[in-house]
Amino acid sequence: MTSTFDFPLQQIYYVDNNGGKWQSSGELASGRKTQLIPCPDNRFDEWLKEQRRQLSNDGRNRLKLVANRRGHFLAQAEEGPFTETLKSLSWQESSALITGPVVTP
Repeated sequence: MTSTFDFPLQQIYYVDNNGGKWQSSGELASGRKTQLIPCPDNRFDEWLKEQRRQLSNDGRNRLKLVANRRGHFLAQAEEGPFTETLKSLSWQESSALITGPVVTP
């Protein structure tokens, strides 16, 4: 898998067309290839649980809808083009969940 995002992804999970789960072994840098490794269901479920803890009720519901879409990925990013806010706000940390289909060249 190769990331085409302009920022690193801390972790990426992929649900294949058969429902199998895969994960990166670590950070995925932009333009770099990485080999995905099999991901046990309980590891994926634990990661989802941790993500849910950080979301609002609406966010949790949305994550539930996309969590097991076949042929799609879920990734966590701590850097990137996040939503612009007031310049007077100084965020101590940022995090984003990104999802979408995997495209084969």
